Amino acid sequence: MLVLVPHYPPAFLGGGPARTVEAMVQGSEFASAVSVITSGTDHGASEPMDVPQNQWTRRGDARVWYASAGNPYHLFRAIILSGYAKPSSVYLNSLFNPRFSILPLLLHRVGLWRGAQIVVAPRGEADPGALRLKSGKKGRYLWFARKVGLFDRVTWHASSSLEAGHIRNLGVEGTILVKENETLLPLEAHVSPQERSSTTHFLYVGRISPKKQLELLIQGLAQVSGRYVLHIVGEADDPAYERALRESAAPLGARVIWHGAADRASVFSHFDRCQAFCLPTAGENFGHVIAEALSRSCPVVVMDVTPWTEVIADGGGVIVKSDSVAAWSEVLEGILLDAENHAARRESAGRAYERWRVSVDQRSFLDYLLNGERDELQSGQ
Repeated sequence: MLVLVPHYPPAFLGGGPARTVEAMVQGSEFASAVSVITSGTDHGASEPMDVPQNQWTRRGDARVWYASAGNPYHLFRAIILSGYAKPSSVYLNSLFNPRFSILPLLLHRVGLWRGAQIVVAPRGEADPGALRLKSGKKGRYLWFARKVGLFDRVTWHASSSLEAGHIRNLGVEGTILVKENETLLPLEAHVSPQERSSTTHFLYVGRISPKKQLELLIQGLAQVSGRYVLHIVGEADDPAYERALRESAAPLGARVIWHGAADRASVFSHFDRCQAFCLPTAGENFGHVIAEALSRSCPVVVMDVTPWTEVIADGGGVIVKSDSVAAWSEVLEGILLDAENHAARRESAGRAYERWRVSVDQRSFLDYLLNGERDELQSGQ
């Protein structure tokens, strides 16, 4: 089994996809037979990670090849060498990534991995909100891919029935397998005692990119009264977008704190200290960071654009009605006015997480694939 993924732990700057794939690989009964090809540099970073580069190494039970950046030869060599191993399945953890999805699909089209089942997991890239970004470029690629048959006999992995519909809307054929993303999070929620404070702490964690629509949160807070601090944790994908956000936040002064990128332990500490995790995203196929917030008993505020709506509404969180500043402002004002119930909301978030965690299928997607049990996951989309 071969997995190609743009980033893989110890990479953490790219958010949930890397952790999701690690959980899928390490949770598989076939983990020792899985090979992963990935980048030796974290998302948006210029320096390589402290891992062996351009050679096979072990992370957990799986073999991993961290290809150094700069010279594409190292990645190309790893991909070509993988063909000699004749993998039964090849899993591509992206739809639009040039090196870890488009290049492999082109090589497969000309004969690499002949006979292998090819699985593509868009990881939210087929979401309408994501497709609106660089829509012309993405549209041209999808037209080309369909024209030359890059998606012929491809199997698709969706993390929800919602994403399965998004994939089918791309105009592709092929089987869609639906399985919720795996996670290495614990079964029980962490409960951290909080000090009483007259200030409400809101939190955003994620990439700072247009798809995440962080301006809704900043502009919404600019219209509310009360004592609050917004903590923004994450790396910028788009420097121009970040500059615009900082200009928008400037009138709020010290009420907005930019923390930059943070490792997982630091992110969990933020969840423990804050009263609400706010994610104004245009859409998520899964939203690993939502699971992480709930696992730390932190209520979530998000629109109805993720598979988490019922869990969040049942767990002290709020589903915002629309992607308007007015809608976000109304919800944020309500949280500020409801300060006396912050503790109860956190308790509710933890209980909702635990109900969700024990309800999900614990088996790895790879096990269904490699055991020939695809029919159990097949979507009717």
